[in-house]
Amino acid sequence: MNLNPDHSNRIAGARQPGLSDVVWEQQAALPVAFVVEADSLGSEAVLSEVLNSAIRCETFSSCAAFADALSECTPDLVLLDVTTEATNAVEVLHTLSKFAYPGITQLTSNPGVSMLEPIRQLAQLHSLQVLPPLTRPIDKTALRGALKDLTSKVSQNRAQPIRLDEAIRSGWVQFWYQPKIDIRKKSLSGLEAFVRLFHPHKGLLPPATVLNNAGDESLAALLHHALVETQAVGFELSLLGLKIPISINATLKALQTLPTSPIFREYLAATGNLESLIFDVSEEDITKHRAIIEGLGPFFRAAGIRLAIDNFSGRVLPRSTLRDLPIAELKLSPKYVAHCHSHSTYIDVCKALVHLAHDLQSTAVAIGVETSAQAQALQQIGCDVGQGFLYGHPLPLEQLIAMIKQRAATQNFKIAARAS
Repeated sequence: MNLNPDHSNRIAGARQPGLSDVVWEQQAALPVAFVVEADSLGSEAVLSEVLNSAIRCETFSSCAAFADALSECTPDLVLLDVTTEATNAVEVLHTLSKFAYPGITQLTSNPGVSMLEPIRQLAQLHSLQVLPPLTRPIDKTALRGALKDLTSKVSQNRAQPIRLDEAIRSGWVQFWYQPKIDIRKKSLSGLEAFVRLFHPHKGLLPPATVLNNAGDESLAALLHHALVETQAVGFELSLLGLKIPISINATLKALQTLPTSPIFREYLAATGNLESLIFDVSEEDITKHRAIIEGLGPFFRAAGIRLAIDNFSGRVLPRSTLRDLPIAELKLSPKYVAHCHSHSTYIDVCKALVHLAHDLQSTAVAIGVETSAQAQALQQIGCDVGQGFLYGHPLPLEQLIAMIKQRAATQNFKIAARAS
């Protein structure tokens, strides 16, 4: 439940009616905090204390609402409550990682919650700045201590919007690559490209800074930019004897531009085929733009384009629609993977999604694999590929290649897919 429905206006910096210039400027300069708390009453208590600390604050009970708000405003602080199951906390951390969140994360929990330490370690694996956890009921002095040095540096970085097309032209957009691992063979089976934004003055910024407000033309330009980059990456990997697919996140509207794209034709001319490329599209995008996906079907099949459905739930798209698509991968959501080794409900969901992937003659990919226990459970239910910090962070290409060489040398990481 969103306790403040107007957060996208108030928190994101839009001026509220009735505020004087002085008051509005003073509020806009305050640090921003997001509170993620399933118990709305507990949220209100924390919210009251935070507001009394002269901080603009918003509270959320679900990761979906939190992610929507994060696309509008990057907070300086995220207060995240960890419950016994910790499913929401895991999903929030993956959202923060996806957005390359540069601010501070403050964990809270009730006494005796065993998942608190694993969540803290997971937050550190995601390269998040994590403060020492606070136990509920939160001591006011401890909370004030956590907030005393908080500034609006992160939230103010987004005060002047950055256009995606400008970022591409200026060379601020980079791609980092995360390994995808054959769970049974423990071998490298693919990579996924993640957008990273490096501003010359503001430093690392969340990709949402440019992605969430980007128009269709700019997102298409980003896709074409990714094609150029992945072609170069494919060449670098070929020097290691590797021929593995690289996944690129794309919207269906951006994919519509491929048939007339000179860059796409150049990619085909240089590579000869698309076997080394997979386009990640979301379940929601396919559902919303069913006509687009149906119209692109013949082109996809003729060009050999393969799709991966990201954060797949199995609840939205009928099997008949799935059978008509050139699906290479179904990617299990991290909220299922987080408890695939310990919770019967999530185990059953993962099993069902793996079986569906195999029935469609596609690969089942588990995203958000963080522990060896999860990897073992996924192997037992027949999942094909794992992706997550257990296997490696998203890295710049040169660091990824160094990691591949190092792990291959120590025989902890096999190079399985070699060029023929």
